Amino acid sequence: MTSKEIESNVRQIFENFTEEEFIFNLLVACGISKTSVTRIKNGDFNLSKVEGEVLYKKKVFFKEAKPDKQYKLEADIHNLIFPMGFEIDEVNYESHNLWLLDERFATYKFIASDKPITAVSQKKSSQKPDLMMFDNPISYGDANAGEISSMVIFEFKRPGDVAHQKKKTDYRWEFSELVEKYFGDFLYTQDKKNYKGKQVVVRKNTPKFGYVILDVIPQLLEDYNKDRGWHKTPFDSYYKMIDGLNYILR
Repeated sequence: MTSKEIESNVRQIFENFTEEEFIFNLLVACGISKTSVTRIKNGDFNLSKVEGEVLYKKKVFFKEAKPDKQYKLEADIHNLIFPMGFEIDEVNYESHNLWLLDERFATYKFIASDKPITAVSQKKSSQKPDLMMFDNPISYGDANAGEISSMVIFEFKRPGDVAHQKKKTDYRWEFSELVEKYFGDFLYTQDKKNYKGKQVVVRKNTPKFGYVILDVIPQLLEDYNKDRGWHKTPFDSYYKMIDGLNYILR
């Protein structure tokens, strides 16, 4: 199944969205046969012994992390792509589906899912990107080789949510607000004292890619962002480039 076919299938899910069937429709959209998904729903193919979790062919597709329904749907998408709370060296290749985002991401040297920045670097920041990726042509973690060649941040929003909108009638905020704060922490926050762990050296000219995954974009929010340099693609997504900081946001 090609990435365009998957994109088309996912669009159909949101056009006919139902909370009860969402995770199962998503499995079908990603190429798992309808027969297998039906058997997963009936419990025949579910190898997990953890309540609220679907384990199929060594891949965790669904894990109910909290009883909050709004959180659960966001976690569904997150865990489908990469298990929450883990790093790339803690999971095997079969346990994630980074190829759904872009096959190139599977080659990144370091990937952390839902972990605070301070836990994986020398920076003083408790913020937790949904997905944080570093690529280093030499190695990751050596104090003498900590300068990375690129950085990627992903933020997932639950289906039906208008991102982090605080006031339902106020759309005066930019998509970039959801990811720029993480890049800013690497650029402008202080290092921890006497730190001897993994180094992540990010500079203004380091290529930084920020992605926000959401499905509800009201017209006023779209207009506000277009007026601030965001451009619409033929695929109904948006992008913006910030040259001085080498940001590419989508």
